[in-house]
Amino acid sequence: MTVSFADEAKPEPRSPSSAAAGGPAQTARFERELAATRAKLRCPVRKFEIANEKQKVAIEETMSANEEPKTSKKELQSLNEVLMTLNGQFRDAIDHQRRTATDLQNIPSRSDPATLFLDDPVNIRFLTPGAEAPFGATAKLQGRRDASGGAPTSVRL
Repeated sequence: MTVSFADEAKPEPRSPSSAAAGGPAQTARFERELAATRAKLRCPVRKFEIANEKQKVAIEETMSANEEPKTSKKELQSLNEVLMTLNGQFRDAIDHQRRTATDLQNIPSRSDPATLFLDDPVNIRFLTPGAEAPFGATAKLQGRRDASGGAPTSVRL
């Protein structure tokens, strides 16, 4: 294998004086061409700048629109948690009320005491079967004053 090196002649850089060798007419022509090129590019560059600004605005609007559902979703999740808590509390309260109502209904039926439940104007609201004999009341009298139609009687047991 043989390797050889050869020197090449380098082109000499053009000096400013050689560019001006064409003279002032050529310089003026270049300046006119440069001005014409700048004029031709001014409009497309401006259109590009306007399009770029519009695109930036569109991107910002899209990003903003994307944030709104995220915020709404978080708000809905928060409200859902509150509603679930309230539903649980309501269920507990309803269960407690049902147990209490069942207990109150079971007391008279299991112990069979003579019991009359009266409202504010002293009408019979509810009576147990054990109250029929001592008070002379029947289930037909519910909503009335007493068996005789007068003031409620008091009975000592």
